Amino acid sequence: MRILLVLVGLVAIAVVLWASWRIDRRLFIFTLIAVLIGALMFGLGVWHSRDQAMVQVSPDDVTLTLEQSRSMEIGVRLQGRVNNGSPHPLARVEARALLERCVDDVCETLGEDRLTLRQHVPPGASLPWSQMVQPPPGTVDGPHDWRLEIKSVSGYANDRRRRP
Repeated sequence: MRILLVLVGLVAIAVVLWASWRIDRRLFIFTLIAVLIGALMFGLGVWHSRDQAMVQVSPDDVTLTLEQSRSMEIGVRLQGRVNNGSPHPLARVEARALLERCVDDVCETLGEDRLTLRQHVPPGASLPWSQMVQPPPGTVDGPHDWRLEIKSVSGYANDRRRRP
């Protein structure tokens, strides 16, 4: 789809340049300068955005703590902290929230839901998070515990926000 969009854009630019050439040479020069400035700005944007390339971060370097779970009408709100022990700033953490019932050190999994935390967490930092999850239908009342398992972590390859 991106290739098609670029091709359509190039055709449109060529049509505008050709039409301006046929109308007036000064209009063509002005249009050509405008197109070149736009192309230069686009190129600088692409070149600058490569610093924000995503890398996979080891899930062992990141911890999710669960501090609170509150039942609400639309689900359960889980709140805790995400701790970044990796050298990269975090962008996204994919995890599973498992609802368990534990009796005498034997835990039974009642259900699960996915968590996707999208926030910038600098290296060595710990920030709060909060997200809604859906308990499985028909969950009976009683003592339940939520457990979090990190599945994948994405971070930024280069952090320009870091201060020495």
